[in-house]
Amino acid sequence: MPVGRGAPFHKGHSVTDLMRNVRTGLGYGLAYVAVYCGFVLMLALVKGEAFFVAAGTTLPGVLLAYLTGGIAAGCVVGLLLPLARTKLGAAFIGFVAAIPVFWAAGMVVGTPQSLTAVLLEDALPLAAILGPAAGLFARSHFGSWPVLPRKRGSSRRRT
Repeated sequence: MPVGRGAPFHKGHSVTDLMRNVRTGLGYGLAYVAVYCGFVLMLALVKGEAFFVAAGTTLPGVLLAYLTGGIAAGCVVGLLLPLARTKLGAAFIGFVAAIPVFWAAGMVVGTPQSLTAVLLEDALPLAAILGPAAGLFARSHFGSWPVLPRKRGSSRRRT
């Protein structure tokens, strides 16, 4: 069967389900972007530009890092959302989604480093420490995430 609108691509899931999940993940990623950017803007008002200079960055750099990291993390969450049915899956999603967030932040803070150095020295270790906990927290807070595709014919929401 060709893959298209509503066509199944894996065990009862369709491209429509996948797109809905990506939109959901992207929406949550953008919500977090708004919260963190709001916090950084308030910090800029209180502390001034000197705070960012002392950290080796700029206000626009931090805002751009949050935007790109949040969009990428939201897309990752959406793509992997069916895995959130289990705690192990939610922890894995948290780890993978945290990588672009810490990678983007690492690129704009401190002394300039190569992409690989930021990934290996900053993003992966921080994602391994904080990502699984964030994934488990999100799963417990949302009751196994906000939107999970249901199996055909199922009327119960899975937790």
